[in-house]
Amino acid sequence: MTGQPAHDGEAGAIAPLVALLLASFCGFAGLAVDMGLLQYQRRSLQASVDAAALSAARAPAQAQVIATSILARNGTVSGTPTIVAGNYADNPALAPAQRFLPGGVLNAVRVTARRDVQLGLTRVLGGPATTPVNATAVAAAQAVAGFNIGSGVASVNGGVLGQFLGLGSASITGVSYTGLAQANVRVLALGDALAAQLGLSAGTYQQLLNSQATIGQIMGVAASALAPASPAAAATSLNLLAQSTRTIRVGDLLGLAFHQTRQIGDFTADQSYMNLGVNALDLVTAAATLGGANAATLPVGLTVPGVATATTRVMAIEPPQGTAPGAIGMGPVGTRAQTAQVRALISLQLLPLPGSGGVINLPLLVEAAPAQAELRDVSCQGEPGTDTTLHIQATTGVARAQIGQITAAQFANAGQTFGTLAPVPIVTIQLVIPLVTTIDITVNLQALATVGTGSRDLTFTTNDIAARTAQTVSSGGLAGSLIGSLGSNLILTTSINLHGVSLSLVSALLDPVVTALLSSVVTALKPVLNSLDGTLDQVLAAAGVRVGFADVLATGTRCGISALVL
Repeated sequence: MTGQPAHDGEAGAIAPLVALLLASFCGFAGLAVDMGLLQYQRRSLQASVDAAALSAARAPAQAQVIATSILARNGTVSGTPTIVAGNYADNPALAPAQRFLPGGVLNAVRVTARRDVQLGLTRVLGGPATTPVNATAVAAAQAVAGFNIGSGVASVNGGVLGQFLGLGSASITGVSYTGLAQANVRVLALGDALAAQLGLSAGTYQQLLNSQATIGQIMGVAASALAPASPAAAATSLNLLAQSTRTIRVGDLLGLAFHQTRQIGDFTADQSYMNLGVNALDLVTAAATLGGANAATLPVGLTVPGVATATTRVMAIEPPQGTAPGAIGMGPVGTRAQTAQVRALISLQLLPLPGSGGVINLPLLVEAAPAQAELRDVSCQGEPGTDTTLHIQATTGVARAQIGQITAAQFANAGQTFGTLAPVPIVTIQLVIPLVTTIDITVNLQALATVGTGSRDLTFTTNDIAARTAQTVSSGGLAGSLIGSLGSNLILTTSINLHGVSLSLVSALLDPVVTALLSSVVTALKPVLNSLDGTLDQVLAAAGVRVGFADVLATGTRCGISALVL
């Protein structure tokens, strides 16, 4: 008789293996339950901390009371939470952990809390009775505003802007700049549409700001991002300017001084953000200045008697700058905007004076330093939609006008600085004394006039913003007549070549001649100089600059709606 099969004797060995596997499965299941519980409690605590920070950020001075109350209503917190009120600076140049600092101008709250969680398997296996989970949130409620400094609602000569943008003056002749001056462009709508055109819809606003785009692309998109109340002529103007092919970095023109790390499109549903705008004309002039790599040479139409020809070269030595790039301010308290630093050279040819024998060549250099504006306060009292006020401090820049010697190379050198220019010889006449001698008399001319700085604190109400009311700060003194004032500061000297004759022999003859000649020069120059201020204003307005004045226009506000920032 044969024995039992070999495998029957192995049946008893399976039971221990099954028991071991079941124990392992139970252990894994218990561990999974514990890990799931930890994750759930961590999310629950984070939600409570987020809610506490968001609520407290609306009133940072009462952060301790508000955040503690919110935490108590939203679940158990172990120990004492840490609640700190401070200042959040949405500055992409700083590491995220460095953007919140305790104290300062309170606009944010950081809340940190701990919850001790009791686990099952971990405790059974000899682990601690509880395991802590931690959560931290930083919420900020920054009131922001949009404002511009520069040409404001000034009318700008089309040909000048065309030259800056790389277009011929004929390309934009007839464009309604008044329409641009009365229009607002919604900045975030512009940014979102431009991102889509550049293929960055899934990126962040910082990626958009770091991107390159043509001025034409920006102008074309701006036409679609105009505020609803903007004149129809503004869209027509922007679409015509969309022909420009000059390329700039988007962030050199647009400044989104809040949440650059947010995803493009995050603000679409928040109209308080989306309605923040900038003046369309200031957007165009800022783009023109940034895109004008070379000096623009412009014909100047004058109807002053005695003027033969006049040309003007204009160059932005330094583009608009500020906390938000350009002459466009967009952001919280402390945001600055600054106009460009501009240099202009007006070359005049005056018709010959009696007896002078030729035209008078008169080089006139004008330099305008930047004006700047800073947002000092956004007061969101009562009903934010009707009771908000902005406080902006504006300061004009120094402007200088000179008559003197300057070469084309000196003018085109952006790093060149100018003190007092050397006198320029403008008239030479020859006095012939028959059988005695020939006397050459040269008149040399120089002049200098300066407009200093002026400062003013400006207040804008919601009515001012809605009515697009621009406010002006003036430097006083010579403001508005910089070039005309040169007529009162003329320094005329004479150089006399006697050709071998003693001055004492002919002094009686020369004195009345020189006196009459100098009088003729002054008489010829004064009306010409007085006529040039209006022309200069139009030329410089193309770069967003006014001599002796700074126009400030508030374009929108958003009172502090708290948002998680860290």
